[in-house]
Amino acid sequence: MKINMKSSRNFTFMLFIFSMFTVFLVSFNPSFQVSQFKENEGFISNDLRSSQNGANFSVNIAPPKFIWLEAQFKVYIKSNQSGSIHISLEESLTQTLFSKTNQTFTLVSSNETQSFTVRIAPKLLTLPGPYFFNLNINGIISFNQTYYSILGMGYLMMFIMIGILAILFIVILARSEKSGGNKSYISPTEPESYESIEGLPSGKIQCPKCRNVIPEGLSFCPECGERIPEFLRYNPDSSSPL
Repeated sequence: MKINMKSSRNFTFMLFIFSMFTVFLVSFNPSFQVSQFKENEGFISNDLRSSQNGANFSVNIAPPKFIWLEAQFKVYIKSNQSGSIHISLEESLTQTLFSKTNQTFTLVSSNETQSFTVRIAPKLLTLPGPYFFNLNINGIISFNQTYYSILGMGYLMMFIMIGILAILFIVILARSEKSGGNKSYISPTEPESYESIEGLPSGKIQCPKCRNVIPEGLSFCPECGERIPEFLRYNPDSSSPL
């Protein structure tokens, strides 16, 4: 059985690329955020409130329970009044570990539910763990509530994972090079073939490895140290015994 070291390196490289792709997919794809509710099961909260001018509205929030790099809060608002609203989202305890988000949206007085996505991302050195986020809405309506979410992986952890994968890739690649590069090895179970020794002078044989002409009867080649198989130790055209 032949073991191709080039194929081994190609497999290692493909494994590294797959691992990197998985890290980025999990990190940046919002579909990996686990919401606290399932589709068609309703929203988490349903608050019916009135603003100062008597506009009725309902606010429903879908915060993620488990997030990776970017937290996405879905806000569903139904109002009987048109106008602008300002939504801010921030980490409520220290207010320094996430970038505060301020976004402005326009409500349409259609008594139909409108959905808005508010995003917030951790800062570079923010470590994974539980965090509380405060969502505040003001404008034609007023709403404020705090939600609990868990940060699974921040930017620092992502870079650490990429670094670990890169180091593993380099180590495996270095070992492959040290083991022989692109050389193909032949296992002992596979028959070996050697060139014919016809035409050599009497009493001489040819080393199967370095091809130097050496005296027959030797167990090892004096030039390269290769072990001479018994059936090649004597020149059949000479008078030396087998």
